Amino acid sequence: MTTEQQKFQKASENERQKMMQIFNQFGVTQYEFTPSVSYDRIDGYYTASTGTEYVFEVKTRNNAASAYNYNTAIEKSKVEYIQGNTKEIPHQPILFFFYNDNQAYYQQLDYEKEYDSFRAFAPATTFGDQTMVLKDFVGFNINKKHLLKLN
Repeated sequence: MTTEQQKFQKASENERQKMMQIFNQFGVTQYEFTPSVSYDRIDGYYTASTGTEYVFEVKTRNNAASAYNYNTAIEKSKVEYIQGNTKEIPHQPILFFFYNDNQAYYQQLDYEKEYDSFRAFAPATTFGDQTMVLKDFVGFNINKKHLLKLN
């Protein structure tokens, strides 16, 4: 296993631990993660206490939730992928962002909506090729009602 793969797997395991904190905090008992060794754009599935089934993607940010005036972004291709996946299965798509100030933000997606995007330079891959390339991103204003304080 390469160093980049090891970093990816460790980051994936950390995200799972944080998701389990959220699940425990909100009484979610039915959840499943995709394999941590895969580069799947979906991190897992869960059923909320309301019975709503979700498919989720997790992103970790190395800044506070308040950075960038409570705005965040994700690659447009990741939004489109999770939207496309939910057209095939009856799950609500949702994104989770973890911040270094012990907060998490969740953003539900409309699987039929075409989200506005913007272009920005970013590393070609998260781990490995750090060459800066132009990518399309979807931005979200962080709704403070959807900010969660992790225990």
